[in-house]
Amino acid sequence: MKTLDSTDKLYPSRLREIVQVPKTLFVQGEVSCLTKPCVAIVGTRKPSNIALRTTKEWATVLSNAGIVIVSGMALGIDGAAHQGALQGAAKTIAVLGCGVHVDYPKQHRELKQAIIDQGGCVVSEYPPDTPPRPANFPHRNRIISALSDGVIVMEAALKSGSLTTAKIAAEQGREVMAVPGSIHHPMTQGCHRLIREGATLVSSIQEVVECLRFSIPITWDAQVSDEKTTRLGKEERRLMTYIHHFSTPIDDIVLHSGLAFHEVCSMLITLELSGHVEKVAGGYRLL
Repeated sequence: MKTLDSTDKLYPSRLREIVQVPKTLFVQGEVSCLTKPCVAIVGTRKPSNIALRTTKEWATVLSNAGIVIVSGMALGIDGAAHQGALQGAAKTIAVLGCGVHVDYPKQHRELKQAIIDQGGCVVSEYPPDTPPRPANFPHRNRIISALSDGVIVMEAALKSGSLTTAKIAAEQGREVMAVPGSIHHPMTQGCHRLIREGATLVSSIQEVVECLRFSIPITWDAQVSDEKTTRLGKEERRLMTYIHHFSTPIDDIVLHSGLAFHEVCSMLITLELSGHVEKVAGGYRLL
């Protein structure tokens, strides 16, 4: 475990700029993660299956783009965000509402260790053996948002703590994004409120990427830098930046690439034959 105070050169400068600067950070894992480009993904502890799946997929794609995923280690969306990030190329940061020596929730004991083992970190402003208390979590949320260049609220009820994180993020000048859902689902009402109040509506990972380009430089080298890929033409390599590790509709690829439909189809065939993508239900995905 490492202990950082606000004067330490390893202390993240973004935290020095906020109201109520954490005087001390207790960190297990790789401290350098705290200064990398980061995006937070937060949401309800009782998400729908589609929200869980989407969270993992988006976290993996962003991680493969070199973005560190930040969340709060809670059950539900938080856990899915960390799990998805661990499937990607970058790391993940868990900000706790208890001490770093406390396994909370207990269901995430193995996840916590995986975050540390894979080069990420677990961080708290509370002494290492501090138990979780309700009052700790709102304070924890300001650290989640401050470490991040943008915050995605995946699914949240009207009284969700995720809305607190989003509110703080907006006050800190961070990009706030919210995912819409069914008007009949109580766990989407918080996101709808955020959108009404000015959060950016995002309904695809490409919209997230386009939104974040204004805040942080996103590269896709982790997706297209292998030796086999470098032998492709420039246009084929560019097209791969619009294809994800989950099913990407051809119409989306055409729309975001700006290429003609027949050009995209021709290049997809080349990429499929060369083993870079595969055709799946609903479109194509990266291999």
